[in-house]
Amino acid sequence: MNTGKRGVDRSLDTSYTGVMSVSVRPNSESIVRGEWARFIFIAGRLCIDFTQTGGETEKRAYWERFQQPSDLADWFSESPLHVQGIQVSPEEFKTALSLREAIWRVAQAIRQGEGPRAGDIDTINRVAAAPDLPPQLLRDGSNQAWHSPATATAALSTIARDAIDLFSGELRSRIRECANPKCGLMFVDASRPGKRRWCLMKRCGNMAKTSRYRQSRS
Repeated sequence: MNTGKRGVDRSLDTSYTGVMSVSVRPNSESIVRGEWARFIFIAGRLCIDFTQTGGETEKRAYWERFQQPSDLADWFSESPLHVQGIQVSPEEFKTALSLREAIWRVAQAIRQGEGPRAGDIDTINRVAAAPDLPPQLLRDGSNQAWHSPATATAALSTIARDAIDLFSGELRSRIRECANPKCGLMFVDASRPGKRRWCLMKRCGNMAKTSRYRQSRS
């Protein structure tokens, strides 16, 4: 790891902005040459992006990115958490997969106006009960960093707490699914008018525009 002045571990620099929230913006760089990158961060919310690494349903399993514990460690590093060097145990990896499914099912239930499963709520609460990633102020007072060494359990707790914050707050009504029927990715519409339709305009939005243009010319 690269260490800056006074022994501060710069590899753990973070955009952490609160006890349960991490600054996240949809990132068009999730697309590489017209295709999805290994990990995508387009939801505008950490916990929703976490669910979009694969899953148990047939459609989501096609995009599975978590094949082994090291894949989860890579996601922690590339995600808005920007926390590197985490060692993920097999048990923590199993917990991560369970948390991912629980968050995805609860998000889908809320989006569809249904009641979430009690078991999924219990899973999220259980993971969130562990201490989350603790932020620390850098010596010069200009930025924040995660306390080192960071653990997978703490990172998963941070994700679970973000889910609790989302599902219990005003933005729960802004959980959307991309209007492209072949996509299915979720996002949180934080725009003022609340009319966002696409996971990314650069991807599905442009595809829809191209399709409409071709239909008008036929």
